[in-house]
Amino acid sequence: MRFEYGQGGILDFKSEVNCNIFVETLWDDYSAVTIQNLKESFNYKINESEEGEKSTVEIKNTQKQNQNQEFLKSIVEIPENFNYDIETYGDIIHRKTFISSKLYGDVRAIIKSVEGKFEGSKLACENIEIETNQGDIKISSLDVQNGKFRTKSGQIFAKRLGIPGKLEIENQEGKINLESCYALYRHNKESQISIRGENPAVNMGFTQGNVEIQLQKGKVFIRALDAAKLNIKAKQVRANINQVLEDSLIEGEDIQLHFVESIKNVNIRYQSENGDLIYFKGSSDSGYPTLEIRNIGENGTIVFQEQKIDY
Repeated sequence: MRFEYGQGGILDFKSEVNCNIFVETLWDDYSAVTIQNLKESFNYKINESEEGEKSTVEIKNTQKQNQNQEFLKSIVEIPENFNYDIETYGDIIHRKTFISSKLYGDVRAIIKSVEGKFEGSKLACENIEIETNQGDIKISSLDVQNGKFRTKSGQIFAKRLGIPGKLEIENQEGKINLESCYALYRHNKESQISIRGENPAVNMGFTQGNVEIQLQKGKVFIRALDAAKLNIKAKQVRANINQVLEDSLIEGEDIQLHFVESIKNVNIRYQSENGDLIYFKGSSDSGYPTLEIRNIGENGTIVFQEQKIDY
């Protein structure tokens, strides 16, 4: 199936059967969908259409159940400047080719199977939405204006996130590993990364900008944080903090924080066991923003380091 509308087009691909989808980007101005492993024994129906800039592919299931079906394999070839909306029972994987590995466009990827995963390479999106059940979400590099990642218990992994807008991550029980994250606060005061879940383990490398993490339980570790505004709630928090620019809050049962000795223009206070607010650094009349630490716990610590953290 070859569609003539190229750069800036939209692919709407919906599969009701088990189908692993491999996305490859082109320099040419067309898009194509190739479906392999076709067998007459499969109970499905394929519909295709093209209207304006939108190309549509539907694989309809003519059975009530699809668990016993073998997997189809689909190769999706699209230009670099393209948008897609894909729903499938299976994996969605961006494959690097000798031509390109980048995609500039809106992405919606909904994976309905239990263990289906999403793997992306270099994405630059105005809007992105990725959802899995227990499958992983892995991305090498992402620049996004408005984004949402959702999984029940899969791992979310990203090497680099650039967020001039907002990115929301929801993971109930899995792991979240973000090697570097830039919420571009200086370009947009509203830019933010937001993480929510019941009991995930959050591990972040170098992190910059507005950060909100709200976990019912869970653990948070941030290797190096230059925060504009910070709002963290988790059972356990470990963080190395270089900077805080606005009033911020950290809540947890077990909190251990390391600050660089040279941190400036910020008050740091915590709540004692009897409810008193004690200033670890600064004072109430300093006029500087305040980082408040609540329920630091019996094993909690606040430490100033002599040297800047090496990251």
